[in-house]
Amino acid sequence: MKELAELLCSLTGSSQPVRYAPASHTTLVRNRIGSTEQASREIGFNATVPLLDGLRDLIEWRRTHRAKETIGG
Repeated sequence: MKELAELLCSLTGSSQPVRYAPASHTTLVRNRIGSTEQASREIGFNATVPLLDGLRDLIEWRRTHRAKETIGG
């Protein structure tokens, strides 16, 4: 998660530091570990877009979407 947050800050040009907060007791999920092999095996998911490309596309989409909201479109 730390690496992902740092990557997002880098891609967006943010100079804000990644902030950490104590774990919330409102969630039942304590550990989040991603496994591409397990996702493929259990639900048939196979990524077709590399993470970096997908994040860049998402950031660009969000910027475009936000701009449309601002001008009322």
